Amino acid sequence: MMRRRQLLAAGAVLSTAGCLRSVTEENATETGDGADETTEAGFSDATTTADGTETETETPESPETVTGDWSMPHASPGNHRYADVDGVEGDLAAVWTFDPGDSLAPTEPVFHDGTAYVASDTQSTVWALDPTTGTPEWSADVDSPNGQAVIDGTLVVAGDAGVRGFDPESGDERWTADVDDRYYQFPSGSDGTAYVADGTSVYAIDVETGDRAWRSPEFEERVWGLAVRNGTLCLTQSSNQNPGQVVGLDAADGTELWRSGDITDGGTSSAPSMADGRVYAGDVGQMVHAFGVDDGSRAWAAQTSGSTHITPAVGDSTVYAMGAGSTVYAFGAEYGTLEWQVDTGTDEYGSPAVTRDTVYVGTDAGVHGFDRESGDEVARFEVDEIVEWVVPASGLLVVTSDAAAYGLVGTG
Repeated sequence: MMRRRQLLAAGAVLSTAGCLRSVTEENATETGDGADETTEAGFSDATTTADGTETETETPESPETVTGDWSMPHASPGNHRYADVDGVEGDLAAVWTFDPGDSLAPTEPVFHDGTAYVASDTQSTVWALDPTTGTPEWSADVDSPNGQAVIDGTLVVAGDAGVRGFDPESGDERWTADVDDRYYQFPSGSDGTAYVADGTSVYAIDVETGDRAWRSPEFEERVWGLAVRNGTLCLTQSSNQNPGQVVGLDAADGTELWRSGDITDGGTSSAPSMADGRVYAGDVGQMVHAFGVDDGSRAWAAQTSGSTHITPAVGDSTVYAMGAGSTVYAFGAEYGTLEWQVDTGTDEYGSPAVTRDTVYVGTDAGVHGFDRESGDEVARFEVDEIVEWVVPASGLLVVTSDAAAYGLVGTG
C-alpha cells in the first residue's frame, strides 16, 4: 500500500460522441464539449508530427467488452499482481470516472467475469461497476470495508464488523461469517475457502456457508498480509520494535509450518507474493527478500535505494518492486539479479501491476507504464492526484486515486 491511507473518489464518462457526462449513483447529466544505473522516466505526448504539423487526438472510446481476472487484492491467491492480458500503452485517457458523490477511502479494486468491484471505507459501501461505462450495476452497505475478493463464485467483503458474502451478480447477501465482531482485512482464498486476518490471527471461512473452518493462534507481531498457493498460506508479521518474518501455515488447518529468517529491522507493512516455490517480501529498510515456500529458507535478498515495503509483483521470471524515491526495480526471480531500474521522479507510489508486456505503477503524478524487458516508459496518465491502485484488464485499466476512480484506455 502507499505511505498514506488508501483513497477513492469522483468522476465522469466520455461518450463516443465526444460529450462528457457525469455519472453518479442517482443520475447522469450531459455537458458540452537492462542497466544497473537508475534512469529517469520520460514520455513524449507526440502531439506534433516530425515536420511540426499539429495532430488531433481522437476522442477515446471504451472497449465494447472488457475481460480479465484480478479477482482479489493483488490479483490472485498468490498475490502475483499479474494480469494475463496485453498492456494498454501510449497516452492514457479516461473514458469514464466513477463519482459516488463524496471523498472516499478505497480498497483495491477487483475485476472478475466482466465486472469491477470497488469499495469505500468512509461511505461503507461496495459497488459493482460495468467496466465499459463505470455505471454501478448494484451496491451494498458494508460497515467500513477493508477489502473484497471473488472466491469460487462468492464476493467476500472484509470489514470493521466482520466478513460477509454476496452474490457477485446481484449483490444479494448470502451469509455473515461465523467470526468474532472485529476488524478484518486481506481477503484471499482458493478451493472454496476465504482467508482473512484481524491483525493478530488468521481465519479460514467456507465461502459457501460462511462457517469458520479454523482460526490460527494469535501472533506476537502484527499480521500485514496473506498469500496462499499449493496448500501453503504465507503471511508477513512485524512491529516497530522487532524485525519482521514471513510465516508459513498449512492452509488446511492453520498449523504453523515454518518461520523465515528475520526481515530487516522495522520489518514490513505489506503482503507477500508467492510464485514458483518462492515467497517474496519487501521491507521498510532497503531490501527485497526471497524465501523458499517449503521451509522458509532464504533464497536471496536484493538491495534497493530505500524503503520498499510494497507488495512485489511477479511476472514469469522477474520480480518487480518499488523503492524509496518511487523507483521501479526489476529483479531476476531466481537469484535476485538487478535487470533494470527506473526513477519515476515522484514521491508517493503504490504496488506495481504487471501484464504480458507492461509494468504499471501509480504515483502522485498519475500512472506510469514501463516495458517489462527494457524499463522504457511506454504509457502515462498525468493527473494531479495520488494514484494508488492500477488493475489491468483487456484494453482498459481500472485505476483509483485520491480523487477519482477511472477507466483508462490508450490514445496512441
